Amino acid sequence: MKCTFIDAERKHHPPRLLCKVLEVSHATYYRWRKYGSLPSQSRDVALLMHIKAAFEKSEKNYGARRVREALHRSKIRVGRRRVSRIMQQFDLHAVRPKKCIRTTNSKHAFPIAPNILARNFKPSSTP
Repeated sequence: MKCTFIDAERKHHPPRLLCKVLEVSHATYYRWRKYGSLPSQSRDVALLMHIKAAFEKSEKNYGARRVREALHRSKIRVGRRRVSRIMQQFDLHAVRPKKCIRTTNSKHAFPIAPNILARNFKPSSTP
């Protein structure tokens, strides 16, 4: 995480400069140093359990939108972007069904070729 890097490099560079370069507010960095983790991270971990449960219940078919709807039905209020971010962080991707490809079209108006050889492909019962 960015805060860990800032903490490691603060001996060589001022923390405010590192925060500016890495686009992290200095308040976020100092909050991270004080509490060890950010409050949003602990809420995300708690929310991850519910997201995984809804995702597994759907047999890995639901994306972020449908997972959010399932959470709303369970009285858990959360935004789609947050669900999407957490699902991406923990590599939860919906499995899309493969498209059925037809290789034969028997319903056509083209003429059918005649059976010139007149071969019978049914196995006979006597040799």
